[in-house]
This record gives sequence, C-alpha cells and structure tokens, in this order.
Amino acid sequence: MTSVTRGISVATRGLAFGVVAGVMAMGLPAGCSDPCCTTDGFPINLAAPVPLAVETGGPLAKARYPDGTPFDMSIDTGSSLTLFRRHAERNERAQMVTRDFDLLDALPAPDGTTTAVRAKFRGIEVLPLDLDPAGPEAVLGGTFLKNFSVQIDFGAPSITFWSRQGATDGLLASSGFAVLHFDLFGGGELTALSRPDFLGLTGPVEVPPTRVVLRGCGAPDAFDRVAPLPQICCKRGDEVLQASGVDLALVLATGVGPLVLSRSAWNRIVARTQNTPGGSPPPEPVSGAALPIPSLPAPLADVLWSTLPRLALVDQETDDSTNPGPCVELGRARRLEWMEAHQTDASPPCPQLCDTDPRAAGKAQNAAAYLEIGDNVPVAIVPDGTPLLQALRGEIRPEGPEIDGLVGAGVLARTTLEIDYKSQPSRALLTCAKQWPRTACLASPRCPRLSNPGDMRSCFGLQRQALPAACMKAVCE
Repeated sequence: MTSVTRGISVATRGLAFGVVAGVMAMGLPAGCSDPCCTTDGFPINLAAPVPLAVETGGPLAKARYPDGTPFDMSIDTGSSLTLFRRHAERNERAQMVTRDFDLLDALPAPDGTTTAVRAKFRGIEVLPLDLDPAGPEAVLGGTFLKNFSVQIDFGAPSITFWSRQGATDGLLASSGFAVLHFDLFGGGELTALSRPDFLGLTGPVEVPPTRVVLRGCGAPDAFDRVAPLPQICCKRGDEVLQASGVDLALVLATGVGPLVLSRSAWNRIVARTQNTPGGSPPPEPVSGAALPIPSLPAPLADVLWSTLPRLALVDQETDDSTNPGPCVELGRARRLEWMEAHQTDASPPCPQLCDTDPRAAGKAQNAAAYLEIGDNVPVAIVPDGTPLLQALRGEIRPEGPEIDGLVGAGVLARTTLEIDYKSQPSRALLTCAKQWPRTACLASPRCPRLSNPGDMRSCFGLQRQALPAACMKAVCE
C-alpha cells in the first residue's frame, strides 16, 4: 500500500458481524497491517458541495473496489449496518455478505494522475439492499464505525479513524471541547439473513446498539452574556418556568443533511414560541425538495421545510432521577456563564437559588456542556407516521426516549465532531470552526463549580478566577 507511509493504525477482525472489533494503539511502525483494516491515521478528505448542501445529504467518501471500480460511500451514523446497493443481475438477496473496498483521498493527488489510497478494508460484513439509485453506492454504518473514535470535520470536509480518544473530560473541556455523553441505543433482530456459519446454517441478523441519541433544545431564546442584567433571578423551581425552547431527542445521522423533526415536535416548538411573551414563531413550513436518506430506497417525499433560529445540543449534567431536561440545563449554563462573566463587576452577582445544589446549600451546580447553532437552522418536517421515524422510535423504546427526529451534517457544517465510541460512556466531542461568531456556532464546555474558597478555574473562555469574596445578593432580593 504505497500511499500509506506513516502513522499506520491496525484494527483486528471482529467475531460478531465480521467487522472490526477493536483498534490497536496508534503509532505502530509503518508497514504494519491486518487482514481487516489498515488506515494511515490522518484525515481522509471527503467530497461535499461547498457549502454543505442541506437538501442533498452529508459528505461522501470516495471509495473503490479492489478491481479499481470507483463508487461513492456515505458515512452515516444513522444507519446501523454497512449497506451496499443490491444488484439484481448478480442475484443478490437480503443476506449478509463480505465486501473489500478502499477509501481514497477525494482531493487530486499532487502528480494529478494517481489516486491516493488512504484506507483499506477487507472482509467487512455488509447487507445488500435496494438503495436510492440517485444516492451513493454504499453506506458505512454504525456497526462498523462504533469500533473507532471517528472524527468528522464537516467544514473541510474530512474523516479520521482514531484508535480511541484517551483524553479526560476535564482536559477536553479546558481545550474548548463541548463533550456530550451518550449511551448507544437500538439494535435488535432483522428479517435479513446472516452469513452461513461453519455448519452452513443461517438465521436472522442480530444488530447491536448503534444509535447515538443527543439531547436537543429547539428554538431557545438568544443569550447575551454582556447584557447589563438579563433575567437571571430565580428561586427553586423557577428554572423550569424560565427555560426557553423545547426539549428534543435527536438521532445523530451524519449522512443526512438538515435537522429532521416530526410534525408533533415542530408543533410543540410553534406552540411554545406563540405562548411566550415577545416570542416569535418560526416561519410557516412550505413544500420543497424531497429529503434523501442514504439507507432508504427513495427520498422522503412528504416533507415541509422551515428554519429554527437556534438549536442547542446539551449534555446531561444531573443524574436521571433529577434530570430536568436539556432546555433547563441550557438555561442554567447560560445564567452561570453570565454570573462568571460579571465577577469583575463592582458588585459581583451570586449564583441564583435555582442554580444551587439542593443537596449542598450555597454551592452552585455545574454548568452543562452544550453546542449551540444559530443563524436559522434548516428543518425538514416529516409526518409522525413516516416509517423511518416509526422504526427508530420502536427500536429505541423503552430503554431510550421518544425520538423527535434526526440531526444531520448540514446542521453541524460549522463544527468538527469526534464520535468517541470507545470511551465509557461514549462521547461526542464538538468544536466550532474559528471563523464563526458565537451567535452562529458556540461550543460551550462543561464548567465545574468551585466548592472551596481559594479554588480557581477558567470557564466560558474567561480568565482564570476564584470564587468572589462577596457577592451582590440584593440584585435578586
């Protein structure tokens, strides 16, 4: 493999599904390889419209078969299995088979004549299906991806396969990453057949959990930490009443373009904004282009289009027993950021009662990490009876939440996302490209509370500081 010259990483062949079961540590000598998977450990350039087209899907990998035949491959966390287009002339049926393929650099090679091979995958178990004729030939799905820590730079665009992300949450937060934790949901039994075992027997395909479900807050109010005195005053319980936006449960689908919402979720957002004093409902949905989904045989046709002013993806800071929802935790993080930004005022503000720990009087709660995307997020609105949505809900219940939709690559076009499947719990690491203002893209890391006098830390991009010697309680009394 002449194009791989340094930083070779090696993956071992998995027993279940014949896919990768793990990846060895990075930094092995050049030339190391394995029958399954060989990558060079560096970003592999992908192909995408510029800017990333919301209505056409996520970026595509350039791939080829060992015989040199090229094809496009979607990198889609929203697909459980790796899929290839079924060809009737080959008498292919819905049964797991193995495929060999290479990933290529989407940018032209320096000599203009050769194609750089960036990764080789051999003996990967895939399912042939009737994919959209106008879409990519194949979909690299979650069963394969979950064996790596996968970084996708949606702005470049590029993909990197890491062995694992070993950094701690604290180190990542101090480096500016919004770390969102998740458990993998879904999985189950398909009617498709497995590959024959050593006795020649087949059975239904068993799919492991691969669904990445993120907590969203749709259409929260704008936030300005420089404002003289926003509405931060709240007693215990007011954090729920004052929260803006609508809680959402969204499946990460990097092969899809826009934010996809069920009609019921959209109606909740409209009702919330209409009933909020000074609220401005989002634009009335209109008919538009069909929505391509890489793993479906045809685009979704019954789609309405609109925009949301903002969307936030919020980590869960509290435990399940006291979980107030993503919009409440977003509001708390914003109030704590405002307080932190004003600690150098003549009379620094205190944490409000609604933001203190009920189990530790006088101590603020931690501020949850979140990613906020602004400047009108494109939304595709689909009926609640859409088979794709119903299948996702049925797959994830009852262990997971009721799914409201998908968050696609177009929503994350200003970010770099690393899906750290290998950590426990798994993590989504998000940063914004530097050219975007915080009103367009803001990755806000977790901010831990200061428990003791003399403790110091730096949060929200502010200077390192300690707890104030005194704070102005009168502002909210």
